Amino acid sequence: MTDLANADAISVLLVDDDEIDRLALRRALSKAGLGELRITEAERASEAYKEITGGVFDCAFFDVRLPDRDGVVLLRDVRAAGVRTPVIVLTGFGDEQTVLDAMKAGATDYVAKSAVSAERIGQALRAAMRLGAAERQAYAARASQERYAAQLRGLTDAAVAVNSSAGAQEMLRVTAMHACRITGSEAATVQLSADIATDVSIDHSTSVWYAADGESSACVASWNPVRVSLPGRDGGEIGEIALLPWTESSVDVVVVGQLARLAAGALENVRLYLAAQRATRAREDVLAVVSHDLRNPLHTIGLSASLLEEVFSTNLPEIALQQTHVIRRAVDRANNLIRDLLDVSRIEGGGFSVETAPISPQQLLEDVQEAMGALAAASDIALRCVAPEDLPDVLADRDRVIQVFTNLVGNSVKFTPAGESITVSAEHDGDSFVRFVVRDCGAGIAEANIPHVFDRFWQARHGSRTGAGLGLAIARGIVTAHGGTITVSSKPGAGSEFAFTLPVIA
Repeated sequence: MTDLANADAISVLLVDDDEIDRLALRRALSKAGLGELRITEAERASEAYKEITGGVFDCAFFDVRLPDRDGVVLLRDVRAAGVRTPVIVLTGFGDEQTVLDAMKAGATDYVAKSAVSAERIGQALRAAMRLGAAERQAYAARASQERYAAQLRGLTDAAVAVNSSAGAQEMLRVTAMHACRITGSEAATVQLSADIATDVSIDHSTSVWYAADGESSACVASWNPVRVSLPGRDGGEIGEIALLPWTESSVDVVVVGQLARLAAGALENVRLYLAAQRATRAREDVLAVVSHDLRNPLHTIGLSASLLEEVFSTNLPEIALQQTHVIRRAVDRANNLIRDLLDVSRIEGGGFSVETAPISPQQLLEDVQEAMGALAAASDIALRCVAPEDLPDVLADRDRVIQVFTNLVGNSVKFTPAGESITVSAEHDGDSFVRFVVRDCGAGIAEANIPHVFDRFWQARHGSRTGAGLGLAIARGIVTAHGGTITVSSKPGAGSEFAFTLPVIA
């Protein structure tokens, strides 16, 4: 084996067991005007395989007849090893099948030994090198695309893992783990700013580094890690992903940036969720005070007003007695408001429940007539309650359903002109439900307001505003707790229709 090398020359591997043929090819190469050459020669296939798989060559010439192995078989082995070096096959027999086999095995070109000349060899070598360069570029492009596709798949996996994380600390671990997988980095960590770390209950003073398997890594942070910002929703920075070691590329930066935005969004969601939980706990604390500390003095005020009416009714002037009535009504409204606040809190907190029992729709409507008839009559409004006799019994919490009717009919009374009527009816709704409907002849609801009717604290802009805007939200919560639904349809000037369903006995 002979090496006639120059470091800056074109590197050529010449494989042929015939020294005369090798000499002819060397002379043709030297006269082809190719510039400086580095020629490595091998006489056997085993030597050639070791050279071409262990070195870098611009082109190789393989004889199809070698002492220890067929040249076509050698070519197949070389291609199977992942070597993309252009190979020109040398044949001295003119066997078309051999040439065809060689081209199928991955040969770039072939030259008959009888046709070896400076012009033919130079032409074949230049074409092979151009083709080799094009193939390397195409291979590199494919490899880059495949790596980018793998990174995008990794980003998808990261999105699922991050959003499925149980807690902020697990979210940091998963983000760091996938950052390593996407970039090939040895270790990564996610560091949060002090205020964000406090909000999500993370110790800001320590950083845990993780490897691609998700296990903690004993890396050295002084290795000058690459840092990628975690962007907050307000445009500021809420932390960073640190990776080491990592050779950046433009594609890697884009993908890791997408991972950073994903992780930042998830952390912001955790932050908001925890803030909402703290606000809920604060609200519950306030409601606990309201339900306990306010009801006691209200009860005392109500008892005192009743005592004045009963004991001193004959001695008090009429105006004083009227004031005791005002006090009692105010106490009743305050107690109702406290009850509504507590109901809304239980509904939103998932602690609201109903105790159902069989009851006929006709009985419910009789209860509505009894409970709300006087209120409607006081406003010169006729309240009509009608239901067919063949309706099946429903499963309902009687008191809670009457509370729904009270809210719906009470609202209708507020917005229905004197002399008009309100109708409460019941009807079949398939085989599993009974549908209850409250219709009025009031001012109606603007289309833009329909989606907000059942929102808590929402009230129409016109009419009486004596409540807190909780009645319809509570009505929806009660109906939902029964397994039913509640809806509204209305047009300005044409009245409103509220309907809800209750399940029948199976």
